[in-house]
Amino acid sequence: MHVADTARSDPGLAGLVLQCGVTGVDVALIMLQPLPPDARPLVSLTGGTTSVRFQATVARTGAVLILPQDASRLAAGEWQHAGELAVDVQAQKEPIRGVISIGGLGAALRYLSPNCTAR
Repeated sequence: MHVADTARSDPGLAGLVLQCGVTGVDVALIMLQPLPPDARPLVSLTGGTTSVRFQATVARTGAVLILPQDASRLAAGEWQHAGELAVDVQAQKEPIRGVISIGGLGAALRYLSPNCTAR
């Protein structure tokens, strides 16, 4: 897990986690303010010079936003050259914003990827 920078993040954002998903490694955001399971939050992410926008899926608990596989491809590629990831979650009246340090992302993926496909 990569924890949000508390000095530069809203209190509703805890961090980013890599986890085994159905098709490999999933990238997910951990929220401290749970969202309704039927919400479809828009998540904007900027890492280095790459900015993307995804519609996330809310996990059952409401505290985990699972990003599409395109985020996993960015984590395996371009984001490894970025030191941090700027996050903007549009899901409620007020957006939840923050910054997450993603140093060591490549090493985490190299460890986790073979374990996800071996299931």
